[in-house]
Amino acid sequence: MSDPWAIDADEEVDADEDKNVDKDSLFANPSTDPWEIDAAEKEIDPDEEEEEESNEELEQVTDNNTIIATFIDGPIGVKFNHEGEVIHIKQGTQAERVKGLSKDDILISVADTSTSGLSLKQIMQIVQREPRPITFVFERHTNWTRNQNGLPDVDQEMLNILFHTFDTANSGSLDAEGFAGFMKEVHDMAVAYTGREPEELEGAYDHAQDLIDAHDSDVR
Repeated sequence: MSDPWAIDADEEVDADEDKNVDKDSLFANPSTDPWEIDAAEKEIDPDEEEEEESNEELEQVTDNNTIIATFIDGPIGVKFNHEGEVIHIKQGTQAERVKGLSKDDILISVADTSTSGLSLKQIMQIVQREPRPITFVFERHTNWTRNQNGLPDVDQEMLNILFHTFDTANSGSLDAEGFAGFMKEVHDMAVAYTGREPEELEGAYDHAQDLIDAHDSDVR
């Protein structure tokens, strides 16, 4: 199977299989990664698949302490460490659409089964045997304070330091190129905190110039 993020949901996992499996490679080996379901084996029209995905809402319940997300058929797109903590959320998957889900959140339940004390292999077996839709419950981490958008609170001191790294002339202002670079750096830092993948900021230079023009008192 060519997709390193994929596994056939119907593939059986032998509970007594080789105990010497390198756990660090669990999510790099197509035969052991349950978080991505192989859609390549199904004959799906790409346009039809895109339409279905756009019309399918991801069920989610969120409070201050937990996130409850229900995943349907298709890629889930989240990786965990050995303690069940989220370490990565793949772009373009269902997990990316879970609002507020972040790196360091802890998986505490799958399909009404507590994952406390379970190994990755045991959690994998639950995911494979349970039908979709399947519900994951995450406990939200408290490593940093979240805003309503799920991102960290703004660190004014860090922003000030970052600003001056782009203000190479020490003028107290940025041109469009410097401002675009500043915005991209802030974006990359924000998504790194959440374990998500940075997106290309298309038109960043033009957007930066528009913002400068809108707020520059010297522009007549």
